[in-house]
This record gives sequence, C-alpha cells and structure tokens, in this order.
Amino acid sequence: MELQTKQLTPEAILIHINGRFDAAVVEQVKRLWIENEEVHFVITDLSETTFIDSIGLATLVSGLKTTRQRGGELILLKPTEPVKVILELTRMNIVFKIAPTLEEAQAFLKPL
Repeated sequence: MELQTKQLTPEAILIHINGRFDAAVVEQVKRLWIENEEVHFVITDLSETTFIDSIGLATLVSGLKTTRQRGGELILLKPTEPVKVILELTRMNIVFKIAPTLEEAQAFLKPL
C-alpha cells in the first residue's frame, strides 16, 4: 500500500490510496484529516485502490462526519470497480459524493 497526499488549498487535501485500504493504513489516513483541523475538504483518490474492507469503509464514514462537522466534505475520486461494488452493496454510494475526475471533485470545494 502506498499513501500520497497533496495540499490543494489551505483547507483541502488530496489523499491517494494505492493498493489495499484496510487496517494497515487506517491510522495514517485518520491522522491526515483528524489531526489537521484546518482541513475541511478531503478528496480521496481511490483510482488505484484494489480493495477496501469494513475498517477502511468505517474510516471513510468517520472522515465524512469529521469534514462535515467542519463545514466541508469528503469526496471520493474515481473508485475502482472492486471499491464501487462495496460502496453499492453497503449503499454508501448514496452517502458520499463521488466524482469521476479531479476537476469535478474540486467543484465540491466550497463551504456547505
């Protein structure tokens, strides 16, 4: 698993998760948005995420709650087919904003 981040604006970050999104990376991901109180918007790039388990999904839900409490949003970018299946089975695809391109994801970077 590889985790990369990029600051898009003072209030927004892009997190790219390459590989498995499971218990092995959860703490790293949580730390990125929970400890950075100035971050209100998180775009989570799942275009190279090969697997997500229940802990990874719960982490996304926790991040969504945290960002919304700050007046922001957590946007999922280009989830892979295996990740889409999990999102659909759990009906999380109707909870999260999902964008097919970075430009469309960035359109959500405005206060709610």
